Amino acid sequence: MEEIEQADSDRVSTQTIPRRGFFKLVSGLAAGAIASEISKKTGNVLATKEIDKPSALWGKLVNSELSNDITRSAFFFAGPPNPDSLLQNLHPNIEWRDDSIDEIFNNLKNTGINSIDLSWWGYNDEFKKYSPTLCTDKVIEQVFDECEKRKMLVSPVLEVSPEFEFWKDYPYDTAKLEDRIEYFVAKYGSKDNWQKMYDRKGESRHVIKLIETIHGAKIDPVVFAQGFDRVAKNIFEKTGAKVGFVIDPTPLPVGGSHEGPDPGTLKHTESLLAVNPYNLFSDGVTENERIMNAEKTLAFWHDSGIPVIASIISGFDDTHFRTPGQKYGYNEEWYSKIAELARKYHTAGIRLDNWNAVTEGSTFASTEEHGTKGNDFAKALLLEKTFNPVSKMYSYHLGSVAKD
Repeated sequence: MEEIEQADSDRVSTQTIPRRGFFKLVSGLAAGAIASEISKKTGNVLATKEIDKPSALWGKLVNSELSNDITRSAFFFAGPPNPDSLLQNLHPNIEWRDDSIDEIFNNLKNTGINSIDLSWWGYNDEFKKYSPTLCTDKVIEQVFDECEKRKMLVSPVLEVSPEFEFWKDYPYDTAKLEDRIEYFVAKYGSKDNWQKMYDRKGESRHVIKLIETIHGAKIDPVVFAQGFDRVAKNIFEKTGAKVGFVIDPTPLPVGGSHEGPDPGTLKHTESLLAVNPYNLFSDGVTENERIMNAEKTLAFWHDSGIPVIASIISGFDDTHFRTPGQKYGYNEEWYSKIAELARKYHTAGIRLDNWNAVTEGSTFASTEEHGTKGNDFAKALLLEKTFNPVSKMYSYHLGSVAKD
């Protein structure tokens, strides 16, 4: 493995002029020269601080009409149900069929979403083993095309699985991570609506999103953080594509390892675009406990200065197909509390987790069990000026702008 450098080894020192050096300077220079030297040294300090200061665009969208906007996304499972999936379903009111594609994507667009976070399990038919839907290359092409019609963006979410054990391999062995990214770049890198975000330097990067971005055992957080820049550098050298990462610093299952993600080291990582905690609401018994624990996580990352995309979940209900199962959310008090969390702690946007995870008992899309309440709530929330500052939605068929 190549040697990993210390995180701050190439950063310029910002220390002020030492007292001893100042008196030596006074004794040997005329007053005018003193002023000039102090001004030069102080100016260097200020310039260094400006260089180290993150761009105000960090975490904002780059693409075309959405440039400088924040993310309003939905975690999305594309394709028809996987008949080999071991999980049963809530019953969606709109199933993936050739004659329902327009309705599915119109509903996403009309909710106020500008980006799709596409659940992706890799290639070579890996999705058949692990994904709840048949997300083939053809389906992914369809997602990009349908989103393009509606001025929506797409980014891949690299799912963990027995074929891709991120928590075990990263950051020491990044071969599988790079292999997956290379494949996606080769297939879809030319798509104009692959979501791009500004990095901390204000430069554009293709977005790669990760789930459970943790290490399974004790690890140096500097080594963990540096791995992302190393991977991004390798991908650029191999493909010419400049990629960046939106990471999920939460573990599954509850109580799993939190090792790796550390704000103090990650905030200097050039390829880190944002933090998007995914598994926010699983920790707790009562709904209030779940909200309290979610707030601790969001507050922790909000205070880091790293852009935060806040996740919200409509609810969870697997009592229809698991014993004993869990059930929480899908009620007005829950919606009120999660909306307040998102308003308070997001800095780079919001994500609906999940749009159609019917096999996990969670969905913002309408179902027979929970009706349209989640969709209605999400639509009202995403149109708020907090998440939609210019209060605009683009009509995909007219290209016009409607204001609320």
